[in-house]
Amino acid sequence: MPPTPALVVDGDLKVAGRVATVPEIKALLQETVLVVEWRHIGEDIDATCERCAATGRVLAAVVEEVRPALAARGVRVEMVETVLPAERIAESNTILFNGTPLEDLLEEVRVEMTPCASCSCIVGTDASCRAIVCGDETCEAVPADLIRRAALKAAGR
Repeated sequence: MPPTPALVVDGDLKVAGRVATVPEIKALLQETVLVVEWRHIGEDIDATCERCAATGRVLAAVVEEVRPALAARGVRVEMVETVLPAERIAESNTILFNGTPLEDLLEEVRVEMTPCASCSCIVGTDASCRAIVCGDETCEAVPADLIRRAALKAAGR
């Protein structure tokens, strides 16, 4: 159920134009928001590099998967897509959870810049973009398991 907008008027917490009930106040105080931001170059998921497009599709699926479980625990998930200009390619293929990069939430994960022919086509010159390294495996698209684990950790669950 989407949250009810609330505001304070003359010292009273108002919900839907009336003074809020105790259960409504408790629900508002307990709600937590997890903002999941996906950054990439290109115009949108269909006009970005191949690895970013794959990350975007996996991210959307994972967000939909974890949203009901987190909502049941009082966490609302919002997904934000940020399209970057070509000069910010170093940030492309980044996922942030409440402003914290995935690689900062998971100890075993680090970022490496690797050549990307797809990005090169978009920016018109040789380009490298972010890949995720977990153990001895390098992943150009961020795997669902890492996204899921980072989201649950960021949500405190």
